[in-house]
Amino acid sequence: MMEKRVDVGSLLVLAFTVVYVIVMWKALPDTIPIHFNLQGESDGWGSPGTLFILPLITAGLWLGMTVLEKYPHTFNYLHLTRENMRFQYENILMQVNVMKNFIVVSFCCLTWVIVQSAADGGLNRGFLPVMIGGIGGTFGIIGFFLVRSLRKGEKT
Repeated sequence: MMEKRVDVGSLLVLAFTVVYVIVMWKALPDTIPIHFNLQGESDGWGSPGTLFILPLITAGLWLGMTVLEKYPHTFNYLHLTRENMRFQYENILMQVNVMKNFIVVSFCCLTWVIVQSAADGGLNRGFLPVMIGGIGGTFGIIGFFLVRSLRKGEKT
C-alpha cells in the first residue's frame, strides 16, 4: 500500500513539473541551457521545447519500471532459497519501487534547475548538488537493498 502512495506522489511531482514548465514558458528565452559542465556552467544550448524531453523520459522510465515490478521471479538473485524467496522478492520489488520514484524526483529536480537557469540567463547554482544527490542517492539505494538482500541470504 505504501508503494502505491509513493507512486501517486511521484506522479504528482511529475505532473507539477510539467505544469511548472508550461507556466514558465513565456519567461524563457528562445535559447536555453540544456547541458552543464561540472562547474555548473552551461556548455550546451537548445530550444525551450527540449524541456519536455526529461519529463517524457521520466514518464517512460516510470512506466517501464512499473511493468518490471510485476515480474520479480525473472530477476537475478545472489542467494535465493525456498526459505528466503518471499523476502527476496519483496526486497527487490521495494528496491525497484524506490529507484523508480527516486528517478522521477531527481529528473523533475533537474528540469526545475534547467528552467531556473534559463530564466536567470544561464546562471546555475543548483545543477551540481542535484547531480551529486542523484548519483549518490542511486548508489545509496542500490547499496542499501543489496546489503539487506545479502544479510537475509546469510541467515537462511
